[in-house]
Amino acid sequence: MKLINTDGMSFIGPGSEWFWTALSGIVLAVTFIAIYRQVRAQRSASLYEQLTAWNIEFLGPKMVRDKLALLLEIEHRDPANGLPLANDEVPDFFERLGYLVSRGHVRADDFWNDARPVVGFYWGVLSPYIQHDRAATGDPTIYRWFEWLELEMRRIDTKRIGHVVVFDAATRASEISQRIVIFRSKLVRESEAWTGTAPASKVPVLPHKRA
Repeated sequence: MKLINTDGMSFIGPGSEWFWTALSGIVLAVTFIAIYRQVRAQRSASLYEQLTAWNIEFLGPKMVRDKLALLLEIEHRDPANGLPLANDEVPDFFERLGYLVSRGHVRADDFWNDARPVVGFYWGVLSPYIQHDRAATGDPTIYRWFEWLELEMRRIDTKRIGHVVVFDAATRASEISQRIVIFRSKLVRESEAWTGTAPASKVPVLPHKRA
């Protein structure tokens, strides 16, 4: 019993054009699928490398010191005094990151998965100082990409969880003090003198991604 009637069909020579056209189409389809899978694998590897690099830089000892210095400086600082000029490493980091995300070097959705609370916290505590500096200098572009990053995170909030996550100014003092304790503990662990015997009560336990 024949499933396909091949009577009158030619596979070689005149009249076989249909066969070679079909075969070429199959080859192209298989090639396309292989390329697509390769591109996806490369993209996944690239994304992993980018997010890993971001974490290494943002969680590394130097940035921990920068974040600690910034939070100590603004803990009791009036926004009317503007951003402390000697502590711009953290907002500069988010400015650079916002620009890269805006240009598609890192997908905003992927970054949202990895760092949404971090962006929300630092924009929340720093935006009053940034807004003051913009008004004082007449330059609305100060840290524009940092702000863009926060707005993009809010857009994804709506898409992912149905509402926008906005920094609660009422928690500002407690969140800053908690991070100061964390960063000091991290720097102690990085020091050569640390033996790992610090009392557990001195090390706070906080939700994931508070850095």
